[in-house]
Amino acid sequence: MMLAVARVAPRAAPCTTLRLAAHASRTALRGAAFIPRRPLAGRARRPKRRIPAKPPPHKAPETNKPPPWTGWWKDEAPPDGESVGRTLWGLAKFGFYFWGVTTYVVDLTLCTGPSMEPTLNANSDLVLLDRVSPRLGRIATGDIVVADSPTRPGETVCKRVAAVAGERIPGSFFADVVPPGCVWLLGDNRRNSTDSRIYGPVPTGIVKGRVVLRVWPLDQARVFI
Repeated sequence: MMLAVARVAPRAAPCTTLRLAAHASRTALRGAAFIPRRPLAGRARRPKRRIPAKPPPHKAPETNKPPPWTGWWKDEAPPDGESVGRTLWGLAKFGFYFWGVTTYVVDLTLCTGPSMEPTLNANSDLVLLDRVSPRLGRIATGDIVVADSPTRPGETVCKRVAAVAGERIPGSFFADVVPPGCVWLLGDNRRNSTDSRIYGPVPTGIVKGRVVLRVWPLDQARVFI
């Protein structure tokens, strides 16, 4: 009696089966990594378009409009009360400043007559006066000054200071000196000049200013310092 013996294949160990499965999964992932990805239809990236910056808005140049009171004497309507008030106030301020400057700082005046020839002409030279020096007592011998006339009220004289207070009077036979608070005025043209030789010493209070510049005639402009 013959017995048939069948070979039974040995079963794989459980750990071996798990290792084979993990190796197969890693191999599949590596192969999938080399597959190129295709872009999805309709989602292609486009380059961004740069929008130029907007320039600043152009401003129209402002036109210098004339004041509302100019041209009111023409076909335009007369100015209102506010404009008239501003105009009058501006004129008043200008007059006040002009009076202050010409009274206390500088002034222009005419020197006429032959008494100061040849230094000044007889036909009305326009000179600039320094109003500060007489108020500060800075009148010195040799200065040309303009003063109120001691003999003719309302008129002025233009003379040269020959001596100040405490100095000897020029041409005096005695030791006479100029009294305090006065000056001795003489004209450069001694033969044709009415000066302190006739009306005596002149108080410094009526001296209006010191001549510093001849403005007119232009070709004879000169500085007196």
